[in-house]
Amino acid sequence: MLQQFRISKIDSVRSYFGGSSNAPKARVYTAQGDYLLKRIAPKRASQDMLRHQHRLQLHLRRNGFSVPQLVTTLKDEETLLECDGHLYELMSWVEGMRFSWCADEARSIGTALASMHDLLEDLALQGPQRPGFHDRRDVARAAMELAGRLPHEAQVHCETVAAWLGEARRATRSCWSSLPMTVNHGDWHPGNLLMRDGRVVAVIDWESARAEPRVSDLANALLQFSLHRASGTTPAEWPVKPETELLRAIADGYNLLARTPMTNQEIEVVPDLTIEAMSAEAIVPLYRKGRLRDHDATLVLPWVVARLHWIRTNRDLIRDILSSARVD
Repeated sequence: MLQQFRISKIDSVRSYFGGSSNAPKARVYTAQGDYLLKRIAPKRASQDMLRHQHRLQLHLRRNGFSVPQLVTTLKDEETLLECDGHLYELMSWVEGMRFSWCADEARSIGTALASMHDLLEDLALQGPQRPGFHDRRDVARAAMELAGRLPHEAQVHCETVAAWLGEARRATRSCWSSLPMTVNHGDWHPGNLLMRDGRVVAVIDWESARAEPRVSDLANALLQFSLHRASGTTPAEWPVKPETELLRAIADGYNLLARTPMTNQEIEVVPDLTIEAMSAEAIVPLYRKGRLRDHDATLVLPWVVARLHWIRTNRDLIRDILSSARVD
């Protein structure tokens, strides 16, 4: 199967354990460099959608944005290969490190996000028209159904999340259609960015790319890159308050490079969008699997409620940080 791709003689192939187990991967070693072979997860295996994602990546790479190079097939110069009922992609291997939770790297992450949004803005009308975490009705429904399986205190937590989520959805829905559009990455978190020497050297995993207001990506970035939940810790040890220095650095980086800095309207909706993103990230896996990061729902839900409460009661602080980062 690998011989169908345009690469030099293969020296060796080794299993690579990273990311979702639903998308097995292998590292391919050749004389001209290394590659990552990935079998697309079955639920994300729409060929039309995958080809569109590849076109986005090729467009970004042609314009100097940091995405791995996709390798084409020998027969038809495609970047997607169908083999034995599965879909595969092969990309250049990029050496990099995970985000180190420092302000300089956070600023680089903000500039990378702004650069990507600007490069994809003109493709928004052609972008994948799929829903993101905003206005997902299944999240509130999942919270209420989850409540029915849990002890009383956990039920109350689920009901609280559902109520706060409903408020956030209504607040954002009122202005959603008037917010600046682009094609978002859709899953902008530390596991999908590789860093080297303080800057972003690769953005990976584009399966969630979609056309929608750019502030959705930004709100998720502010959520994901400002709260460090160290591995090996329990929900009781996870921080509730984000690191404001990292929030400011991401916003500074974004406005430094964005063709159009964050608008007042975008700043206004960020707290509610982070509530929506946080709720979806926590409730959906708890509903489907009963666990989050291998922790039981009864342990995770108090942290989720405390985290959402902090966002709700510190809306003005979040908006002040974003406003102070604006470049006029």
